[in-house]
Amino acid sequence: MTDQATNFERLSRTMHLLQQTLAPFVERELKRTGAGWWTNYVLPSVAPLTREKLPAMPKRGVNGQLEVVPVEDLLALIAKNFASTFRGRLKDPARSYAEELRGHRNLWAHKGAGDIDRASAERAMDTAALLLDDVDPSAAR
Repeated sequence: MTDQATNFERLSRTMHLLQQTLAPFVERELKRTGAGWWTNYVLPSVAPLTREKLPAMPKRGVNGQLEVVPVEDLLALIAKNFASTFRGRLKDPARSYAEELRGHRNLWAHKGAGDIDRASAERAMDTAALLLDDVDPSAAR
């Protein structure tokens, strides 16, 4: 049986998996930076539309606060805070993977009419697998 999904559908599943996997990981790693994790890292790094939807301060002792953050902002959080937060936890190429995936996310989100070409979709899925393998190897499969 072959997968009859369009490249857009395949990339949609990939973006969803990235969001689900990155949200708890990014939150956990940012919390390790200390009390200012929200105001020093999250709020300055997310898009203005996302920032408007987030509280000024996080809820104390509550996990899952980044679950509402879209995948593009989670990737930005990794890319923009790599040196201060994620280096040592992720391999150095992970920053490049996050940046590349931001571009693929834009292609996916603004695709227009028709499908996404196969090469672009496969490149995005391969890059996502590389990043996910660093974050949570079980999600990369």
